[in-house]
Order: sequence, then structure tokens, then C-alpha cells
Amino acid sequence: IGDQFKFNGKIFVSGRSKVNIKSSDNKVDVKKVIWKFKKSKAKIFKEPFFLPPNRGVQDIFYNATDSLGNWGKMKKLSVILDLLPPVMEFKVIGKKISIFEKSFISPKSQIVLKAFDSGSGIREIIYRADKGNEKGPEKGYKKPFNLKEEGVYNLHYFARDRVGNRMIEQKTT
Repeated sequence: IGDQFKFNGKIFVSGRSKVNIKSSDNKVDVKKVIWKFKKSKAKIFKEPFFLPPNRGVQDIFYNATDSLGNWGKMKKLSVILDLLPPVMEFKVIGKKISIFEKSFISPKSQIVLKAFDSGSGIREIIYRADKGNEKGPEKGYKKPFNLKEEGVYNLHYFARDRVGNRMIEQKTT
């Protein structure tokens, strides 16, 4: 339950996701469902649960018994827990002069935003160019862009991965 992304037979989930186990029998009622992690004791499934906060592959084993005492075959669900947000790189291609915390660029200079994610991958990069006190629209980044009009800009940008982990918005002037 929650944020997940399936790719090449792998299931990526966020730390906000819960595991829910459903079981049915075509003839009699299901009596109970048990589950466990690789190196833990089995527990009776009562409600959806969070995964332990360990990045990477998490194996969940589960099984059920019916009202006649018949046990099903033990099954395994492997998910990859992605706990980290993306990281980004900001670069200017072309003429640029930096003084203290401000960068002065040419209208022909290209602004390049790159995002990297070690888990589920990048879903989107969002940016906004505020000119002076005027807030600009948020845009999805697709390719390098330039700021054609002269003025002071604050560029805000962030990235989100495929399970919804969002990095803290960055700002450059």
C-alpha cells in the first residue's frame, strides 16, 4: 500500500509504503495468515505494516492456513526499499561570472539541471525562475534552457524519484 514503482520485475517502494497481505481459499475460510522477514520469527498478520528502515532488498515470507488446518505453500515477496531522495547538479554552459553568491550569465548561456537517484530512478525535475519579486511558473525540466530577458532571477529546482521521495528545493541567484 502506498508509493511503489515496478520495473524489470523489481518492485521499488518508499518508506511511506506498507505491506498488506490478502489470502483467500476457494472452498473454506482462511483461518490465519503468518508472515516474517528473512531472519525473524513468524507473526500473525493483523494489519498492514511498515518495512524496517533498511535501504535495499527486503524479503517478506508469508503463508496461510484454512479453517481445516491446511497450510498453503510459503511464498516470498521481494521489494526494494528506496529511502533516499534524488540529488541534483546545477551547471551553466556559456559565459558566467560568479561574485559571492550571485552568478551573472549571458542570455545565450544554457542552464543545465541533472538529477541522480540510486534507487527507483528520477520521475521528474521541476524548476521555477522568479524574476525580481515576480514568481515564475513551475515547469518540468526536459532540456537545457536560457533566461533571455535581463534581470535578477532566483532559480528554484528540485527532483522527485519514482516512489515519491522529493529532495529539498534548491535555490540559486
